[in-house]
Amino acid sequence: MAKTKTYTNCLKCPHHQIVPDPDPTDSFNNDDIAVLCTKIKTTKTSAKRWYDGKPFPFHAVSVSDRPYIRKVSPSYLCPLVKK
Repeated sequence: MAKTKTYTNCLKCPHHQIVPDPDPTDSFNNDDIAVLCTKIKTTKTSAKRWYDGKPFPFHAVSVSDRPYIRKVSPSYLCPLVKK
């Protein structure tokens, strides 16, 4: 049985993806990012991108983040944590 590593920060997990999430109405937020989990597919209620209103390709763990802020993943969200 393979042991699954648990991550306390999504940015350290190999299954994260960082994508641009700029706010088109605020020039100070042009460099905003979103952190996505590639292990979870999007749903109808998934977060949508600021700039065009379409859903992200994967589950958005956090959106509209400043690129220098590091978010911690809650364990209930992570698909690698056994429930």
